[in-house]
Amino acid sequence: MSSYGLVGLGAIGQNLALNIQKKTDVHVYNRTPQKVNELMKRGLGIRGHESLCEMISSMELPRTIITTLPSGETTDSVIRHMLKSLDPLDTVIDCSNEHYRVSRHRGAYLATHGIRYIGAGLSGGAKGALNGPALMLGCNKLTYDNAVLTVLGASIVVEHIFQFMRKV
Repeated sequence: MSSYGLVGLGAIGQNLALNIQKKTDVHVYNRTPQKVNELMKRGLGIRGHESLCEMISSMELPRTIITTLPSGETTDSVIRHMLKSLDPLDTVIDCSNEHYRVSRHRGAYLATHGIRYIGAGLSGGAKGALNGPALMLGCNKLTYDNAVLTVLGASIVVEHIFQFMRKV
């Protein structure tokens, strides 16, 4: 069973963490510790951390790290920083709603280190994150087959997506 971590505690990140902790413990990190402390008071299954490396090192293997950060350099910087602590077969689920070319680049970059990557557009806003978001996923079939996405509370419907992805 994978352990779960979440980076970025804006409205979406907070509610996604509260959603996940209904099913399993979730480790959280935010650059402002106050948000971590406030969120820990709202959910018994939330494990807060003062640093990103501390969060990742305290998680059991294999790890799934979910980012709910602004698109662009913020997400790129955090992914580069996380890479220092990740192991092959860990998975990064990037919910920054990036352009698909950027997501492909991130996925290729992480793949060179043996890290799995899912670009995940999240729909439904903060309310959806709390109750089960709609996810638009971009990844290879192996990563999808090995990801445990039901912990996000999302209904997952896949129909010929991998066939389509090969043509793009």
